[in-house]
Amino acid sequence: MTYFGFLFRFLVTPILVFLAIAYWDNRRHKPVYGFRAGGAVWISIGIHVLLAVIYTTPWDNYLVATGVWYYNPELVSGLVLGYVPIEEYTFFVLETILAGLWWVFLARRISTPAKRAKPAKSLVYLCTCVLVSFWLLSTYLFFFGTPNWTYLSIILFWALPRSLFKPCSVQIFSGMIADWYSGELLLLEHIFPSWIPSRSRRQPGPSPRVRPQESCSLEFCHSKRSFSFSSRMFCSHSA
Repeated sequence: MTYFGFLFRFLVTPILVFLAIAYWDNRRHKPVYGFRAGGAVWISIGIHVLLAVIYTTPWDNYLVATGVWYYNPELVSGLVLGYVPIEEYTFFVLETILAGLWWVFLARRISTPAKRAKPAKSLVYLCTCVLVSFWLLSTYLFFFGTPNWTYLSIILFWALPRSLFKPCSVQIFSGMIADWYSGELLLLEHIFPSWIPSRSRRQPGPSPRVRPQESCSLEFCHSKRSFSFSSRMFCSHSA
């Protein structure tokens, strides 16, 4: 299966399904929690697509340029921007759209709580400190660690700053304790967009492959590399 075939099968198909559901919900004037105007939802998704491309492009180009991962030349089109094939840029866009549509789907179906509770400041500070500590550890491993920690450390080095500057990600822990609605939404919105690509990347061939010497060999999804974990990180941070 080519990379474009992978994109169509695992991303375009569910996107079309969720677009059809969104169209049906719009006809029934089903509200989206947190948005008064329906158009603002699509603007928000578009902004996230732009941010995903801008933020992820340097990261992917670095990984390919330094040989951390590579693509099977027989399964990509050969059209390259920088060091990365056009299929990978398409993945950025489609995955972010899928994550946004999944969030819209959930927000229209999870009931709004009568009273929103605010998480304790101490809990928010604790979660922030944990994320900062992980980022500092990943930074150290990236610059000074052994080669087998290269890929996992660069994933955390890339992904954790978005969590620190994205309040809802910090509240993935604290929000679940203080407010079941936000916790339920945050938990569910991270499952589906990360599950589809991580499961699909178990298929041999089109997706980028990590060189064994750059991986810590932690096994996820029956694959002895940290790529499945990175897919989950990427997808959960795209929404």
